Parts: sequence; C-alpha cells; structure tokens
Amino acid sequence: MSLLTPKIHPYRLPLRRPWVTAAGRFDSRSGWLLELHDREGRRGFGECAPLPEAGTESPAEAAAALLRLVERIEGQEAAALWKEMPAGLPPACRCALESALLDLLSRRASLS
Repeated sequence: MSLLTPKIHPYRLPLRRPWVTAAGRFDSRSGWLLELHDREGRRGFGECAPLPEAGTESPAEAAAALLRLVERIEGQEAAALWKEMPAGLPPACRCALESALLDLLSRRASLS
C-alpha cells in the first residue's frame, strides 16, 4: 500500500494581457497546486484555481477547503481515494484532487 502525503503550493501569475470580463479586469491569476506524494517517490499534481465569476468558490473558501482536504486524505491510498472521493468539495478543489490523483495513478502505471 502506498500512502499519500499531500502538500499545497500557492501561486500568483501575472497575465501577459489583462483579462477583461463583465465582472472586472484581471491582471493576474491565483490559486494553489495540490501535490500528492506516495511512498515510492512519485508525485501527482492538480490545480485549484477558483473563479467565483464563473460559478466556483471564492479564494477564501478554496483555501479553507484545501486545508481541510489535506488533513482528510493524509495517509490514504490513492486508488482507494479515487474510488470513494470525499463528498462536498467545492468545484475548484475537487478539480485539484481529481487531477492530482489521476496524475499520480497514471505515473504509477507508466502512462502519460
């Protein structure tokens, strides 16, 4: 059994050109990378980049949900977690977890 060790990496990236929407102007994009390590040294990554203007959670909600998530999944097995995903995750957080798990599981299987 290969247990998970999750980490969260915040980021803020400037956009080459401002992104103008009905909700306002955006000069940068912020979010978090969810990194899942297993005992064999493999890593999987997923991105949590909330965009409330598009119907996802706020950045504050995403940050709180990610912190709760890493506490819940610490020490779990990736394949078991994939089969029974935690309920009630906000959309951007769920995207991060699904992407990180799929990345890690595909690396285990030597698939791109």
